[in-house]
Amino acid sequence: MAFTMRAEWKDEPVSITGASYVEPSATDPIKPGQRIAHLFPRAVMEEYVLQRVTERVWWVSRHFYGSLFYVGKRGVLLLDPFLGGADATLAAIASVTPLPVTAIAYSHFHADHVGGARRLFELLAAPPPRVIASENTAIWMSRFGSDLPRPTDVLDWPSGALAFEDVTLRLRGLPRPGHAPDHAVFLLEEERVGKAVDEAVPQIIERLRPRYGRMYNFDDAQPGNVRLMAMSIQPSLTNR
Repeated sequence: MAFTMRAEWKDEPVSITGASYVEPSATDPIKPGQRIAHLFPRAVMEEYVLQRVTERVWWVSRHFYGSLFYVGKRGVLLLDPFLGGADATLAAIASVTPLPVTAIAYSHFHADHVGGARRLFELLAAPPPRVIASENTAIWMSRFGSDLPRPTDVLDWPSGALAFEDVTLRLRGLPRPGHAPDHAVFLLEEERVGKAVDEAVPQIIERLRPRYGRMYNFDDAQPGNVRLMAMSIQPSLTNR
């Protein structure tokens, strides 16, 4: 189903953080402070929503879940093969590059975020991609007897790292994870981009900001929120 504008959707809600709304673009990187216009109906009606984040990073979303992918010189690194999104994600990647997916990363062991890996492996030609995860994720997958593709590259908790071609993928395990024991942020350091899920949504952050002061939003519900302004900040929210 194609996205069709309706009269009642034309006016976006006013953002108290001063965000501006833009049309999604697979060619123009989104800027800090921008959000995708009409993301909710797009997520329902379109096969996928694709937005460029940096020169080599894209954000793809389908049915309110999102992934980042990094396009290298020989292959593609995909962060979070979310459930029900493998076909759409590969279609989005193919619209950007003919290179194959050669590595995937699991943010945490929850099926809605990594459950698409099985279907992804079925669609990909051999050889299978590397599977990157934290040691905590690897432990929980083993304990539950998961039949998803198991990690081949396990990062030390809480701050392990590895190289994917010419970019460093670094783990930042949350010091007080409440959502999952392996809840973490992944950073593409040279791109100054981070991927986190299930931490906070933009609308909630906007409502909490006046009460709690400065809060950092790493949620993937909007692509502009994955760009990090300072790589040294702690990727967690302080509860008061």
